[in-house]
Amino acid sequence: MGYFIRGFITFFILIPGIIGVIRLKKINNSYYPLIFLLWVGIFNECIGKFTSCYFHTNVVNSNIYCLAESLIITYLFNTWKLFNNPKVYYALFILFPVAWAAENFVFGSILRFNSFFTVFYSFITVLESVIFINKLLISEQESLLKNAQFIICLAFLIFFTYNLFIEIWWKYSSGFSNSFNISLHNIFIAINLFINILFSYAILCMRPKSPSSIQ
Repeated sequence: MGYFIRGFITFFILIPGIIGVIRLKKINNSYYPLIFLLWVGIFNECIGKFTSCYFHTNVVNSNIYCLAESLIITYLFNTWKLFNNPKVYYALFILFPVAWAAENFVFGSILRFNSFFTVFYSFITVLESVIFINKLLISEQESLLKNAQFIICLAFLIFFTYNLFIEIWWKYSSGFSNSFNISLHNIFIAINLFINILFSYAILCMRPKSPSSIQ
């Protein structure tokens, strides 16, 4: 997969981001964290391209984005009332920054890619997605194929499961060929494209605000 093709696919995130902005005043407030997450991702991609060109690395902004992503997704699930016990939500909101800071400033450096935190919050996101999908399977009477929450959780489940796999693989794959590792990265890019298609569809399926909440 060529450099320009990878770059084009990476910025496909603009499509759900733009759709989200267009529909922002119509959709339920509980979906706002996802729209915000998409635009944080767009901003991170722009910063990453700039730092890669001028500093030959995007490691710092990537590490910061991981923390932002973990907190925004946790907040999103909280707005969807995933956490029956609010202490779990607050514990995660404290634990993520503590774990991130420990890896980037105590046991490692923010100037290099760190796998532990990525594996940690990816696992938590997968777990949250599975639990929420189970709740939807029990409570929802309508088709889940048009349920925005289900589609978003499915996207999270696919993306972060592969993210877990690839982070662990790269951590212990020193004995494998470079071409094979490139193939894994290309699969990751293809999955990223599919996830953004799912996000676009999910935003189109998002429930509108109730009449009393529309200003």
